Amino acid sequence: MTRWALLEEAVRTYVSCSRVLLPSSQLAVERLALLMSTPNREWSLAALLTALCHQEYILPVLLCSEREVTPALSAFPELVHKMTERAQKKGTGGKQRLTSLQNVLRFLFEIAFSQHNSEPRSSGARLKSAAHTLIVAIARELVIPKDSTLDGPPILQSPSRFRRTVAHPNWDMTRGAADAIALRVDISGVILHGIGVYCAHHGQQYNYVCEVLMNSGDAAHEQWNLLEKISGILSANQFDTCQREIAMLRLTKAVRLQSGVTYAIRLTVEGGKTFCGEGN
Repeated sequence: MTRWALLEEAVRTYVSCSRVLLPSSQLAVERLALLMSTPNREWSLAALLTALCHQEYILPVLLCSEREVTPALSAFPELVHKMTERAQKKGTGGKQRLTSLQNVLRFLFEIAFSQHNSEPRSSGARLKSAAHTLIVAIARELVIPKDSTLDGPPILQSPSRFRRTVAHPNWDMTRGAADAIALRVDISGVILHGIGVYCAHHGQQYNYVCEVLMNSGDAAHEQWNLLEKISGILSANQFDTCQREIAMLRLTKAVRLQSGVTYAIRLTVEGGKTFCGEGN
């Protein structure tokens, strides 16, 4: 194995273990501050920036505004306790000034757009690529912010409840045919953030339109009002990491469900036929 391949494997290993090595925003920022002020740290910094790119929420980590992971709530409580204790003892002078969002962005831009020409297979090129990717991820999060749940309860996802699927469904599968489910909650405070869709075909892409409707009429005269509508392409990269057959469709705006009110979720899939199982 060449030196380049060995270092690339080390970066991939660090990224894979980043959930354990960086269990809180405090530790991530401490690590970033240390590497920003340390010379000859290209590979270590490239590994950290790549790991940050794989965070679900990047800005809360950089701003240190996410909920801290306490040892009691972590899957590795002893490790979190030891790492936090070590970071507090070590300390990083001027960490807050050094890792302010403005300074971090300036630091990333200096790396990503420096005029220094690096060899394609070098630590400088690898670090520049990681900085590019992180800048794009931060920009995307600024333009299309994700729903913040910092001041409220966590988002919960129910697992697939289908016990079996039908290979040859007997319902209407013509182009533009829609599937829908109705739901009602009996408590207040429930917020709908997205929809899970069971996908039978992994290697294909489909155009979809998903609508969230509310019935404002009575039992005799239904009147459905559109609350939220999203559209896009269903593909394998939307599959949930824990359930490979479930594609997660995130609503642009979360919908707060009222107690005792009937809602419907309607999904229209373009492409000649629908999935078997449809809404979850």
